[in-house]
Amino acid sequence: MAPSKPTKSEALAELIRLAIASNEGLSGIPGSRIVTDRILKVKASDDPANIKRALTGRIKPLIESCKAFKIGRTLAPDKRSGKYEKYKTMHVLCEAKQSMIEELEAHYIQKYIEDPKNDNKKLGSAGPSGTSIDGKYYLYLVLR
Repeated sequence: MAPSKPTKSEALAELIRLAIASNEGLSGIPGSRIVTDRILKVKASDDPANIKRALTGRIKPLIESCKAFKIGRTLAPDKRSGKYEKYKTMHVLCEAKQSMIEELEAHYIQKYIEDPKNDNKKLGSAGPSGTSIDGKYYLYLVLR
């Protein structure tokens, strides 16, 4: 006996399941456009001035070569990228404890708030302030 044809509801549910599983179609930035090859992994003993110097050296050329950018923080870059449909690429810049990521995010939003390419409209964050299961938080830069 041949298998029965799925109902429209079943077919739609399967399509949604496949889209979520592949992170395609429902994500603003496809997984292949999330750049994670140069994440600065910060330790508690690292000097904040050195961290900012290193990150500024990475951020500056990226924002000079884009149409627009936004700085933020997240617990999960792959999930957060889905919120950015109008951006092409997400650069995960730094991994650190929550307090350091919050400090860095505030620093860089303040530093670039007057830049006409900056899509951060105000100081502060819309990023999650929940608790990370593994203690990791991330600073990112999305580009158009």
